[in-house]
Amino acid sequence: MRNFSFTLLAALLLLAPISTTSARERYIQFPEKKVLRYQGEFSLTGGLTSYSINFGADILSGIRFNPYLYAGIGVGLEAGVANWTAPIYVNVRGYGPIAKRVNMFLGTDIGVKHWIGQSISRFYAGPEFGFNFELGKRMGINIGIQYDIWCMPISMDNVIVNNSLNTFGIVLGLVF
Repeated sequence: MRNFSFTLLAALLLLAPISTTSARERYIQFPEKKVLRYQGEFSLTGGLTSYSINFGADILSGIRFNPYLYAGIGVGLEAGVANWTAPIYVNVRGYGPIAKRVNMFLGTDIGVKHWIGQSISRFYAGPEFGFNFELGKRMGINIGIQYDIWCMPISMDNVIVNNSLNTFGIVLGLVF
């Protein structure tokens, strides 16, 4: 009887790691994305300042370091109160998974925005918050809100006044 109980105990100890491993694989999701992969984005923006409505398009190219961190360089073209502007910026985003194919992101743009037709370039920053919906391994859609901060001179009655031209807007992007 003693040999039977010893054999049963040994068999249970040998099977324990197998069942633990299979349970862990069922309930823990490990990231499937490669480290240091290219990620691009084409986005359309629309926003509202205290002066007018702005519309724009941006293209981003960067590196997704892991499932949680992205950094890239962007360039865009916008139309609005300042006629045409062109931002050139660095974009950094942190991603957090909230569902199997849905990630929340928080990021910022930091760079320079140039007023086309004028020789005026000023500091530009744009904190953003939104959601990334993965459509496949290499495609997705970003939907978010952004607050652009741009300090620029505004002419009022032929007097140039330094003022901030901030925009609160929506961003819709195609990630590839």
